[in-house]
Order: sequence, then C-alpha cells, then structure tokens
Amino acid sequence: MELLVKYFGPDYTTLEYQKYGWSRIPHFYMNFYVYKYATSMSAGYSIVNQIMDGKEGALEAYIEFLGAGGSADPITVLKNAGVDMNSSEPVDSLLAYFSELVDELEVLLDKKRIKGGTFHNLSCSTWRRALENCKGLWNHMEGTG
Repeated sequence: MELLVKYFGPDYTTLEYQKYGWSRIPHFYMNFYVYKYATSMSAGYSIVNQIMDGKEGALEAYIEFLGAGGSADPITVLKNAGVDMNSSEPVDSLLAYFSELVDELEVLLDKKRIKGGTFHNLSCSTWRRALENCKGLWNHMEGTG
C-alpha cells in the first residue's frame, strides 16, 4: 500500500483490497512483459505517425513490416519499417505525446471545474509523476539517467 501511495502521490486514495493487486496479473513480472508493451507501443506510435504525416514510402514499409513475420529479428524488421529501436526516439516521442495528453486532460478538468483536477482519483500531478517515473526508468535502462 505504501508503494501505491509513493508511486501515485498523496492525492491517491487506496482501498484495502488493492494490496493484493500485484497477484492479480502475475505475467507483469515475467519475461520483460511490461517492457515489451512499452517498446511495441512506441514502435507502433512511430509507424502510425510516419503514415499519418504522409512520409513517402511509410505505408509500403508498414505493409512490408506486416509481411516480414519472423523472417528477421524485431529490431531489423522495425528498422526496415523506419523505426530505430536502438535509439530513444520512439520512446521519447511517445512519452512526449503522453505529456501532451496530460496537458489536455488538465485543461479539460479545469474547464469542468473539477476540484483539484482529479480524474479517477488521480490528480494531474499524479499523472505527471507517473510520466516522470516512466522517463526516469527509460533513461536508467538506456544508461543515461
């Protein structure tokens, strides 16, 4: 429970049953599961942005990416699709987008005059702290933090 409060901050309301939350999803702690989610979301975000920005050849590269299957390791297949997962750019751009979403949430909550800017018992400052924790973890993994 202390870890939840430390992570989410003092504005977060904990309930007694939440102390068992860790046991609900055991695969979170196996085979780099969460890391795979973060990196795949980052890669996907990069691919979508390339296509939506009209980058020449992006759609074709994505279709080739889909057809590649297991023909090469994921880093190589993604690089061929225009995403360099050996750099921090895919993760950095996704974290920047998440920051923009928190900014937007803060504005919307202010417009609705929701006291303390809370959303599902989490304040915007809590979302920002979570974002900073993600950035810090990524920098640590990259050896830059």
